[in-house]
Amino acid sequence: MNHYLNSSRGNKSLTGEIISTRRILDVHLHSSSSKYEWEDGFAADLSKHSEQSFSQNQVSVGTLIWIWNLWKEKVENIFQYLSCLENEDFNECINYGDFCLKYFGVRRQLNNVNRSYVILNSDADWVKEITDRFLQRSGKLVSTDTRHFVSAARSHWQLELLSVGLKVLETLGALHKLSVKNSMSGFCQSIGLVYIFEVAKFLLGSKYLDCKYRDAKKLHNFLHLSTGYFEKAFPSDWQQSLTKDMTSLRASEGSRIYLKRLFLKILASRVN
Repeated sequence: MNHYLNSSRGNKSLTGEIISTRRILDVHLHSSSSKYEWEDGFAADLSKHSEQSFSQNQVSVGTLIWIWNLWKEKVENIFQYLSCLENEDFNECINYGDFCLKYFGVRRQLNNVNRSYVILNSDADWVKEITDRFLQRSGKLVSTDTRHFVSAARSHWQLELLSVGLKVLETLGALHKLSVKNSMSGFCQSIGLVYIFEVAKFLLGSKYLDCKYRDAKKLHNFLHLSTGYFEKAFPSDWQQSLTKDMTSLRASEGSRIYLKRLFLKILASRVN
């Protein structure tokens, strides 16, 4: 799958890139916690580290977060394309049109100045997001306008991004639990918490998502779990915090953002 990903990049196949990243991500999400390898330290170049791990058929916390970031970046670009399509701002559209047409199984038609989308499989789940009165039928052909196609496509990808993100958080949570149960190093117990914070914060703050109460509550629970990172990063035995792996972890971007947010929260509570 990693070979297919690299080949897709070399051939500039966006469809191949998106499909292969999702398949690699699924391998991580469907692998049991016991199958994960544990890194000895923080990988400065996560992309290079992941390539090496994949070549040895290994998955780890680092490779999980790398492939998640790669996939969600593609999904964010899809949202950006859909917004351009909805606003008919074609000069700003990124080149995701062919992928969206293939993915949803539609054919674009231009009648005078109006665009419509012929749906090749009207029984597809995403079509159910479109109210029947906004579907035009002509014999066996079913089509809809740009606005309703974009709305249905956006709803599909919102659900996809949120559901996959929650699975990533559940996997990270299970790995953290395993690291505590097996009394692994402070680094192993900490790295998962930093990534849990990153993923949960992204999902809660994404401009493309409008989380319902139940999902928002799950995400806040994961954020609360990540608060254990501070005790791991600054243990009562200060010598434990001076190990090379913990020092590099505290210097990482995710750790700095987490600590900044924590300090701002503490300051705000004191002011109030």
